[in-house]
Amino acid sequence: DTKNLFQLSDHQNTKRQFNNTVGGKRIGTSVGSKVLGKGGSAFLLDDLNSREEALSNTALQKVNDFYLGTLKNRTNIANPIWLNIQQRIAHLDFSGWLKENENDWYFLVIPTEYTKHFDMKPNPIGWEDPRTTEGELICPARFPEEYYYSIKKDPLIFSSMYQQVPVTLGGNVIKESWIKFYDTEIDTNFFDE
Repeated sequence: DTKNLFQLSDHQNTKRQFNNTVGGKRIGTSVGSKVLGKGGSAFLLDDLNSREEALSNTALQKVNDFYLGTLKNRTNIANPIWLNIQQRIAHLDFSGWLKENENDWYFLVIPTEYTKHFDMKPNPIGWEDPRTTEGELICPARFPEEYYYSIKKDPLIFSSMYQQVPVTLGGNVIKESWIKFYDTEIDTNFFDE
């Protein structure tokens, strides 16, 4: 019977900390907060980056530094549980930084629209995207195609936050479709004049 394993304690019940009746606790903090003297064996990280930070390398790096220099130094065991839940906002947001710098994280990434270009690696829970048709929505009954009409007008937002790919497949600044190739040879002698 797992419903009686523990209860929240009446002695410590604040917005930042909840204790339970068997010695465990949940502590809430935010990026940049002091967590001295506190530690844990399981860490749930929820949207460490805000949308407003997407264009600020300084703000993005502050989050990555908070993880590396503060949170990671507060573990009570050698192999704690880490869970990061996040919409992507930039190439080097926290999830992007983890992919480039930490090798012991698994990533479960579910884009709004299915795309065969998405590189989904095996994950420990065995989840596989059941969609096979390009552009198929993840939950069309809840969010039909019309819901995304205005969101798609900003490809940076749709690509990063909804597709979980901070760089649009066709390019954000210079569109792939703008580049043209020609079969004819161009006379470049006029550059020499």
